[in-house]
Amino acid sequence: LVPRIDLAERNVVTGVPAVMARLSIAPFS
Repeated sequence: LVPRIDLAERNVVTGVPAVMARLSIAPFS
């Protein structure tokens, strides 16, 4: 069984870098 908190943490760990990449790419593009 995988706790929902674990899934949430994985989503954050994988989601934050993606958002950061988009925010960092936008100004420099």
